[in-house]
Amino acid sequence: MAIEIETKKSSKSSFFINFLFYLSIILLIGSAATFFVLNHLENKAEEKIKNTEKELEKLTGEEMERLESKLKNIEVKTSNYEDILNNKKIASKAVPFVEEICHPKVQLNSAKLGAEGANRIVLTGKAESYEVLEQQLMILRNERRVNSLSLDQIKKSSEGGISFEISASVSSSIFYQNK
Repeated sequence: MAIEIETKKSSKSSFFINFLFYLSIILLIGSAATFFVLNHLENKAEEKIKNTEKELEKLTGEEMERLESKLKNIEVKTSNYEDILNNKKIASKAVPFVEEICHPKVQLNSAKLGAEGANRIVLTGKAESYEVLEQQLMILRNERRVNSLSLDQIKKSSEGGISFEISASVSSSIFYQNK
């Protein structure tokens, strides 16, 4: 008994298998090449990012110093304005004081508050009599916020009563809001 070996002729299926084999090898080599190219590009991008960050830190440091310097200047100017505003004389703060010290029978025509840049109040008005004017002066003398007092002008009014002008040096707490 003899064994015969028959060889099959190549079929179309072997061409398709060969095509797939070579295609897979090409894709494998392409994938490996793509991996190395992308890895190289990623490393270059990371290096650029690091260099850019270093430059940015350098610029940011200089910029921060410049901005901090500007901020300190603004802070100094702001504190100067704060001092000015805290020490600003507010004449309207003296109005309640004038109302409080005015005798009921005295009619004030004008009041110069903070006159001549000092803590002075100059009151001009009319009293019903010398006695009422004397009482007004006593009220002012007894007021603890009045430092000194002077009766600058006094005359009998043609409409009746006594016209007067009183100057008073007063405590600064009357004019300033924080004192």
